[in-house]
Amino acid sequence: MQARSDEAAGQMAQGQNVLAGMVQQAFVPILEEIRGGNQALAGLIQQLGMALQQGNSSIVAAMTAPKRVIKDANGRPVGVETILN
Repeated sequence: MQARSDEAAGQMAQGQNVLAGMVQQAFVPILEEIRGGNQALAGLIQQLGMALQQGNSSIVAAMTAPKRVIKDANGRPVGVETILN
């Protein structure tokens, strides 16, 4: 009786190992694909961050640049123009 129990336990362990191998074979490629997608997203996020920083720098430069008032024929102010150096 003990021998059958030991044999059954061994077969169950072997079956679990086979199943674990099958699951790993099925999911490893999927996980690798997800990992690659995550790396691509990280690169895009970094590029977006750099673009936002450049955009913010351009906006700040335009806002802080010297300006002059534009007047109409009657001398009334009608706008503002950035003075380019």
